[in-house]
Amino acid sequence: MRIQRQKRRTALLVPIASMGDIAFLLIIFFVLVSDIKEAEIDSTPPQSPDIAVIEERPSLSVIVDKNGKAYLHGEQVAVASLEGAVKQELEGSRKKVVLVKIHHELKQEQFGPVFMALSKAGATMNLVGTPEEAGR
Repeated sequence: MRIQRQKRRTALLVPIASMGDIAFLLIIFFVLVSDIKEAEIDSTPPQSPDIAVIEERPSLSVIVDKNGKAYLHGEQVAVASLEGAVKQELEGSRKKVVLVKIHHELKQEQFGPVFMALSKAGATMNLVGTPEEAGR
């Protein structure tokens, strides 16, 4: 005697109602995790015709705003303590490259101490600028 088994097809239910909640939570997560502190700093880089694209982005960034205040990773830091902070950040790193953004209106007297602190910390500096428009 042969027993026939019924083939049951179970419908897979995907809870579509919670997809919006999941997407919203992912957006909140990425906004909180992203590094947007540097966007708040008023720093316009200088223009130059000799701008090269950096292939590899350094993991450390220093910004000097139009008031001469220095920021390390978006957090304001005194120029006197910048050397120690950069040394600590670069400790154990093979590449000691620092991305440096300086406001275009600053004079050398204002950003010179930042350069000295970074060089004493043993960092190699990549300066940020914008390409100069043709016809200017």
